[in-house]
Amino acid sequence: MPLRPPRRDVRVPSLIARRWIGALLFASLASGCGSAARYRVPGDRLDRIRLLPPVAGTVSSGFGDRSGGRHAGIDILAPAGAEVRAASAGLAEYTGNAKRGYGNLVILDHGDGVTTLYGHLATIRVQSGETVAAGAVIGTIGRSGNATTHHLHFELRVDGEAVDPVPYLNR
Repeated sequence: MPLRPPRRDVRVPSLIARRWIGALLFASLASGCGSAARYRVPGDRLDRIRLLPPVAGTVSSGFGDRSGGRHAGIDILAPAGAEVRAASAGLAEYTGNAKRGYGNLVILDHGDGVTTLYGHLATIRVQSGETVAAGAVIGTIGRSGNATTHHLHFELRVDGEAVDPVPYLNR
C-alpha cells in the first residue's frame, strides 16, 4: 500500500496552534506574568524598605544563583553566640525549627507584605506573636539546621518573593 502525504487540514491547525501558543507565551512574559517576573516587586514598595544590619559580620554567600540552586538570602559569618537583632520593627510571625534546612528560625512580619527571616540560630529570644522593636535581640548566632559553620542566614521577602536584602541595609 503506497504512503499518502499527511492531510493538510491536520497540519495547518497544529501550525496555527503553535504560533498562537508562542504569541501568548511571548505576551505573558513581556507583560510581567510568568517566571520571567518571579523576583520583581514594585519599586515604590522597595523604596520604603530600610533595614538595620542584623549582625556584625562578613557576607560569605550572596543572594541569587549558586551551585546547588538559588540562594534566597545572604549568609553573614559571625562568632558563635553573637546577638542577632531585628532589622526592622515587626511581629514575630514564626519562631521554631520546623522549616526544613533553616534550623532555629525567626520570621518577622513588618507589614505591607514585607518579612525578614533569620536562620541557623543557636537560641531564639522571641516568641511567636510578640511585637519586636527594630534592633531588639531576637536570637544568637549558631549553626543549626543545614549549616556547616556559625553564621546567620538572612532573607528579605516581599509578598513571599525573595529579594536581595543588601541594597536595603543601612539606607
